[in-house]
Amino acid sequence: MPNWGTSGDLNDAEVDLIARYVQQTPPTPPEFGMKEMKATWKVLVPPDKRPKKKMNSYNLDNIFSTTPVTRARWR
Repeated sequence: MPNWGTSGDLNDAEVDLIARYVQQTPPTPPEFGMKEMKATWKVLVPPDKRPKKKMNSYNLDNIFSTTPVTRARWR
């Protein structure tokens, strides 16, 4: 991250404002316990209908995956 104070991009007041914003304590998220989580689950493929063996030739030791999550998905 650039040194905003000496780079000339921001003045002292703007640097102070950003520093105070970053140091704020985040709000406590609402409690969402296991009971509430299970109530939102949608089973698309029941466990008895899921594959019992590997169905591809991917090298699972060499796979990295990410799952994008948007706010709209959780509404």
